[in-house]
This record gives sequence, structure tokens and C-alpha cells, in this order.
Amino acid sequence: MKAAGAYLRVMRERLGISQAEVARRINVSSSQVHRIEEGPGETRASLVATVALAVEADPEDVIKLLADSNATEQIGIEMAQSRIKNRSGILPSPPIIHPEITNIALKMTEFQLGKWVSVGERMIEDRVKR
Repeated sequence: MKAAGAYLRVMRERLGISQAEVARRINVSSSQVHRIEEGPGETRASLVATVALAVEADPEDVIKLLADSNATEQIGIEMAQSRIKNRSGILPSPPIIHPEITNIALKMTEFQLGKWVSVGERMIEDRVKR
């Protein structure tokens, strides 16, 4: 979790927002955002996914870091820096996540969240094909 937390911290700092601001946007406590960034223990995947959305992180990067038991904090930092460097143009402003969406996502199990994300990905793919 430390690698993913470091990645999310760098992505948040790139936007110039505080942990408190992320917490406010996704309707959770600042301490929850802090715990995710510091990575001391287990955190619900739905909460990590919601924080990732709030800081415009690439979900695939977060999944890779969480899945790699050998990933270090430094690897997370380097992955975030690489992601930021490889983005072209002006970075979009941070998304405003509706509190109801956050509340629903926080109540989901990892399996339910995975299904929800899969449906969203299929919808995006369908739009791109049109």
C-alpha cells in the first residue's frame, strides 16, 4: 500500500491541493486520505479508487502498485512522476465528485466496485467505437 499511497500523494500534490481538500471533495475525513497516502495498513479498495479519481490518478497504475508486493514507496513516486511527465498539454482541473457517488462507492465491496468499473469501461469503449 505504501507504493500506491506515495503515487496518490504525488498526484495530489501536482494538483496543488491538500489532503483536506481531497477529503472534502469525496466526503470522507482527512485522516482517511492521510492513511491511504501513508499506507500503513489495509484500506477498502473503493476508498482508494475514489481518492484516485479525485487526484486524477491512472487507475491502472494504482492497481499495478497494489498488486506488486515488492513495490516500494520510491517506485510509487517514480511512477507518478513518469505519468505526470508523459501527459501532454494543460492538465484538466480536478473532477468534482458528487457526494452521493462517493457514498455509494464507499459501501461497495471490492467485487461490486470491480463490476461497476467494468460497466463504465464498456460504456466508454462503446462511445469510442461510435
